[in-house]
Amino acid sequence: MTGATIVSWLPAVADAAVKGLVLLGIAGAVTTLWRGASSAMRHLVWSVALFGLLVLPVLGAVLPKWRAPLFP
Repeated sequence: MTGATIVSWLPAVADAAVKGLVLLGIAGAVTTLWRGASSAMRHLVWSVALFGLLVLPVLGAVLPKWRAPLFP
């Protein structure tokens, strides 16, 4: 791989990493709030989150891009 190829992939990898971090953070918060829930429910939350990590790159390629400016 050349340097230009790696640089072209960098934004997509960073985008997937940030989205994955948010998804796993939400799953962690939900399971923390559901401490009294059954282990099956907490396992379901983590399973859905891990499945979401696998689906994120596919959805990112298929769905249209939505860019919101940070500073109008």
